[in-house]
Amino acid sequence: MNFLTKPMGRFSFGIWVVLVLLVLALLTGSVGQLISVLSWDTARALGLQEDNPNSVDPMERSLVPVEWGTAVADVILQTPVILLALYGIIRRHWIGLAGATMEFTILLYAALFFFFQRYGVKVWNTGDWTHWQGIATAFLLLAGLLGLLGLICLWSNREYFERK
Repeated sequence: MNFLTKPMGRFSFGIWVVLVLLVLALLTGSVGQLISVLSWDTARALGLQEDNPNSVDPMERSLVPVEWGTAVADVILQTPVILLALYGIIRRHWIGLAGATMEFTILLYAALFFFFQRYGVKVWNTGDWTHWQGIATAFLLLAGLLGLLGLICLWSNREYFERK
């Protein structure tokens, strides 16, 4: 994975990837979720949330408070973690490594949690899995792979955080 440590201006290629992923996480995990907290209907209209509180499907209605609570936790937890990670990376401080590791681990966890929460519909025969299959699989692949990519790029460049 030498290309991940190849210098490209101020940072290596891998660190640039990490920075881009952290900014994307800030926009989706913090700003996007803040929209969900403040206005669920706006978040649904923007495609940030899929559950409808007025749905005829009782399971979909019951997921709204669960997802809203997750959005609140995302805003409270991920915002400072991402900001500390960005600060630490720019300053070559260990907090960048720690914060980015936390954020990318949160992404992996969220991807697995969301997928298996929805897949449980099939396992427990409580609803129509085909209704959730597309979004659950897409989120698993997108967030899971981004989290994994972030961890690989970050830890391939762990020496970047050593004081010289």
